[in-house]
Amino acid sequence: MSIKFRCTCGKAYKVSEANAGRKMVCKGCKKTLRVPEAAPVPAVTKSASRKTAAPKSEEFEFDDDSARDTRPVAAAPPPLVNVKRKRRRSEESDQRRDPSKSRKTLILVALVLFGLIGGGGVGYVVMSAATATKAPPEPQKYVQYKSQEGHFSADAPDGWKTDGAGGTGGVPPWARFEDGTATISIKGNPAGSVVSDMFGASQNPGGLDEEIPEELTPIGKMHEFQKERIAVDYSDYEEQPGKNVKIPWGEVRISEFTASEGFGSSIRGYRMTMTSVQWQINVVAKCPKRKWEEYQPIFDHVLHSIDNGY
Repeated sequence: MSIKFRCTCGKAYKVSEANAGRKMVCKGCKKTLRVPEAAPVPAVTKSASRKTAAPKSEEFEFDDDSARDTRPVAAAPPPLVNVKRKRRRSEESDQRRDPSKSRKTLILVALVLFGLIGGGGVGYVVMSAATATKAPPEPQKYVQYKSQEGHFSADAPDGWKTDGAGGTGGVPPWARFEDGTATISIKGNPAGSVVSDMFGASQNPGGLDEEIPEELTPIGKMHEFQKERIAVDYSDYEEQPGKNVKIPWGEVRISEFTASEGFGSSIRGYRMTMTSVQWQINVVAKCPKRKWEEYQPIFDHVLHSIDNGY
């Protein structure tokens, strides 16, 4: 009768009953095994014997130097299980059993993405509509300003602070318009009229009736003469070439300039030179450089509105 058994590594053996209790070396794992005692074999039907084949015997070597051991063979340890892989397989199995969960997750993600994209589109449409319906700024309104003694008048921007005095007792007339950001100053110069007369007398020496450049006209010379007087109040003063223009006052000369003042803040503005029988008048309109486009139209209107005030 044969004894059938397996090593803990899974290798199957069939040996003679006479070897019961002897030790042997496993062919597969090289571990020393003990042949168990023969167990009674139950009767097997022919059909069962056809279906169940005896395990194929493996070659092995007996350890003849050892005594027979009748103790039972220890059972093989349970196989190790990868917990993470088992959990992942369990989740995949759950998803296969309940595919509605996966569909719900996909639907939820799609809704979130649609909400983000749709919300941004709606916000853009709302902002565009608000921008399109925003009313354009109202045009600047003006009020007439007259110096106390009527030496000049001008359109002052409505809502701006206005101040002025002088014009009597040898004090030159002056006016100042400001809104906290921009300033327009109009200042008379008593000595300027004398200088203006000198420049006028030097025009066309010899009485030649010739057309002369604008910068050589009396107002052009006076404008250049006053440049240094104005520039001393600023730093980094730079001025573009001036041009003669006609305003209600008469012929004047205007230049655009840039400079720094205060703690180095950059400004941009106009400098305009005017002359009369009694006074020579300098006009300076200035604002922060970054605000030039906003205030330039206001400066143009005010400077081109100045009249003699009578």
